[in-house]
Amino acid sequence: MKSESNKPTAGLAQAMVAAMVLALSACATLPAPTDQIERAESAIKRAEEARVADYASPELKSAREKLTAARDAVIREDMTLAARLAEQARIDAEVATAKTEAAKAKANIDEMKKANSAIQQEAIRSSVTPITLPPPPATQPKQGQ
Repeated sequence: MKSESNKPTAGLAQAMVAAMVLALSACATLPAPTDQIERAESAIKRAEEARVADYASPELKSAREKLTAARDAVIREDMTLAARLAEQARIDAEVATAKTEAAKAKANIDEMKKANSAIQQEAIRSSVTPITLPPPPATQPKQGQ
């Protein structure tokens, strides 16, 4: 009889263990990395606005690909991978923006150097006064001729 009275308790214990396993597995599921994805999207948008494609298109392409992969990872419910890819996408976009800013700054410096050189050349040309030679001596007829 004892064994019959333990059956409901054993079933209850199994149900409780199953409930705890489900609860723990639910807690183990990470939330979607929406913040990281939004930051990556913002970084890519800033890069596009900075006309990165003119200077650092490989980095921008990489950022876009990683953002797409992060979104795919969310769909597959691999939140750890999604967060990592989103962070890498943000970094790639920021690198692209930095490279673009550096290239634009270098182009501005080169342009300023050219303008400075032109100004220096003009200053040299305008500061040189032409040498004026005295008029040749007038030839006077010799006396006696």
